[in-house]
Amino acid sequence: RIGTCGGIRGPKSAALVAAFCVAVTPLIALGAKPKGKTRVAVMPLVTEGDVPSEVRSRARDEIKAALRNKNVELVDGRPTGANCTDFECIHSVAEDADAQWVVQPALSTIDRDYGIAVRLFDAAGNLKVDESSTCEICSYPDAVAALVLEAKELKLPLLEFVDNPYGDREQEGSE
Repeated sequence: RIGTCGGIRGPKSAALVAAFCVAVTPLIALGAKPKGKTRVAVMPLVTEGDVPSEVRSRARDEIKAALRNKNVELVDGRPTGANCTDFECIHSVAEDADAQWVVQPALSTIDRDYGIAVRLFDAAGNLKVDESSTCEICSYPDAVAALVLEAKELKLPLLEFVDNPYGDREQEGSE
């Protein structure tokens, strides 16, 4: 019965039970995996050079489509600054979106040569996966297609992190 401790009824025993429950609840939560879908924030395309806004918008939409999966909820990541590349800004994007992971697509251009990257960060802003390539003498549609290909390459590591966010440490402890 709640409110009894050692057969003694009263406010002291109720306070002990409440204190115990409050102390144990965070410990239980630490060992539990998050329920439901894992939130992944997809940032706007980080660009260097001249990239039209419709290309940036199309790239983000197609990258989100490439990352779509039943185990993740894709949300828009909204950086506070124009060039969000450091861990503090990435962490801020994750916090604002209530996301466990952040995907950052990037496109740098010089004439018709492109540097292409899609990066996966954890909520703290630590880089976990960096898929990158180059596309020489490409059109914008070719560059977007290359970004989508890199996003598809990133999807498997992302899903592995979603399934096992603690990496090998969790597997070692369960053996």
